[in-house]
Amino acid sequence: MATMFKLQKTNETCCGSVLSKPLDICGLQHPQRQQHNFGSPYIVTTLFPAVPYRLLFPRVENVILAAAYAREINRPLAYNLTIKSPPNASNPAMLFETIRKKLSEWLHNNDNLAAFVWTEEANDGPHIHILLHVSKEKKPKCAQMVRNWLQDALDVKHLPSRTMKFNLIDSSGNPDEQIQTRVRYILKRADDKTRLFFNIDTKYDLGPTTGSKAIGVSQAIGENARKRTGGVQSSGCRGVSAEMLKVATISNLERSSHDRC
Repeated sequence: MATMFKLQKTNETCCGSVLSKPLDICGLQHPQRQQHNFGSPYIVTTLFPAVPYRLLFPRVENVILAAAYAREINRPLAYNLTIKSPPNASNPAMLFETIRKKLSEWLHNNDNLAAFVWTEEANDGPHIHILLHVSKEKKPKCAQMVRNWLQDALDVKHLPSRTMKFNLIDSSGNPDEQIQTRVRYILKRADDKTRLFFNIDTKYDLGPTTGSKAIGVSQAIGENARKRTGGVQSSGCRGVSAEMLKVATISNLERSSHDRC
């Protein structure tokens, strides 16, 4: 019953976008900052067929909460970096890990905070999606640095075509909704119940992951960082329970009815 009450309370906050109104980042460092608990609105009522190599609930939940937290501290993950491993790359997982480490260090040193989430996939060849925050004026330099790191790692003077794509997610419409859609897209490999709970209804990725860690977030917006500043915490559940699905379904129906009004 306590679990149900907690989940119902969490879902009361799910009517709006998970990417809510930004706050002054300086205010987050204040020890008296009010505690927040921003839930996720990603809820559906349609089941999906079983697909192997699915991402499990705790990791998916952490990515969604990290994206919400990034928006909350005025660091929206507005850029999408996609890197495809060339066919001659001997270890795609190591290549992607190298880029993540260098990106984290560069953003920390040059743009004050390294805020990004990522997922590796294997359909159409190993590749990684990284949703990140970078200031508009720093983006060209950041893109050039990523290109340089890839050339060094692959020991080439010119990258093969389509190795790297680095762009603003979308400049039209509501930017929060565009980011939310992209977050859902990169989490399309969640297991069935997680997809049901979080409303991840995009296409499937049938391939295995390229490494042992198929999904993650940068340290600056991870669980420990959120804990220090009073940001939303993970539920602690290892999977989606029947109670959670029940609450999700009720909330979804209520929101659907509200949208039709």
